[in-house]
Amino acid sequence: MNLFKYILVSVATLAGTGMADLDSFVPKSYSAGYGTELVISKKSGFWLKIDVVGDYGHTCSFNGKILDHRATDAESGCYVDIRQVTKDSVVTMVDDPICGCGMRVSGMLGGNWSTGYKRCDLKKTNREFLKLYKKKDYGAAAGILTSFLDQCGKYIDYADRDRVYNDLAITRFHDIDREGCREAVKSTMLYSVMDSLENFEEDFQKGLKSENWFQRDFFEGYKKLGPAIYYNYNLCQDPITLKDPRDGKTYETVRIDNQVWMSENLNYASEKSFCYDNEQALCDRYGRLYTWDDALTACPEGWRLPTKEDFLKLIKKAGGKRSKRDPASWLNAGKALKSEAGWFYEGKSRHNGKNTLGFNALSAGERSTTGEFENFATWTNFWSSTQGDLESSAETMGLHALGDDAMQGGSTKTYGFSVRCIMNK
Repeated sequence: MNLFKYILVSVATLAGTGMADLDSFVPKSYSAGYGTELVISKKSGFWLKIDVVGDYGHTCSFNGKILDHRATDAESGCYVDIRQVTKDSVVTMVDDPICGCGMRVSGMLGGNWSTGYKRCDLKKTNREFLKLYKKKDYGAAAGILTSFLDQCGKYIDYADRDRVYNDLAITRFHDIDREGCREAVKSTMLYSVMDSLENFEEDFQKGLKSENWFQRDFFEGYKKLGPAIYYNYNLCQDPITLKDPRDGKTYETVRIDNQVWMSENLNYASEKSFCYDNEQALCDRYGRLYTWDDALTACPEGWRLPTKEDFLKLIKKAGGKRSKRDPASWLNAGKALKSEAGWFYEGKSRHNGKNTLGFNALSAGERSTTGEFENFATWTNFWSSTQGDLESSAETMGLHALGDDAMQGGSTKTYGFSVRCIMNK
């Protein structure tokens, strides 16, 4: 598990300001970023005190009297040159390489310091942001956050900064700006850890129980925020729509974990595909019904027919628990996968779903091997690309209005079933 620096302090050294020094120093507190503070005080003239925090929490302090724009530390004898650039900013420079506190904070006594952090009110910013966000004025809400990050990003601690970036990510997502959403997530400190984990959910839990106190402490700090950032990370990857270049039809898509699915049934008119009851209007709403041979090649370029294992992963993400009575049945998965309306049995609305994952399975019915159309509004089956136990069969996933389970099993290849395509990795 590759971890990055626990506390990041970025201090830019100023080679030349191009601005005239003020005639006298202004006694104030200044900061160059999270964990750093510089204080100029009136004490037998002017006195300079600097406290910085480096990698892994290592600290360094400096305390000395200022004479002719140079302060000398009372204990170490190292010196720091200081210039007052404006009444709200100062610049420090360290020429002597021995003036530092070890490799982890060496050189951090020099940099640009300002009083800008005093203008950084995160609670006020959140109130302004939420007001706009709830009105769905996402562009203005994102502007509030980006302005705050530009002015105050380096002054707040890493967890608060990641919370702001996470809010910015979901706001960009709603503003139909996937690239902006991804950039916001990548700006979090968690991202470089998240991107290195093979299985985020499992490795995150291992991190919380790590015997290494540093790793455990880090993941504990992200116990609630980490899963939220990971969720938005996946959300940001979603293509907005899939356009089939063969006929120009478009399809909504959804990312579920690391899989990207069509959230509509395929409606490409291949040679052996059918509209239910031969009604075009039903094709437009529910997609076409395909024989297995046709389904294998029906998906557009860059997409494919899912395997049995792809469906199994989807079922488990939907909360499916294998039935002890029927190994082909996965209890409760249907509720998360089915659409919120349109499921009927014996003329009555039964077992509609909640569409929790955005898969939005519709009760599209099927076409029998002899050409009859059956079970509209009651059943739907999706072809997988996996061969069945018999040469004449292939694996499917089925959902129905008789209950909330999902079924995995084999069916004769000449049946007409629905197709959901999955993006190639």
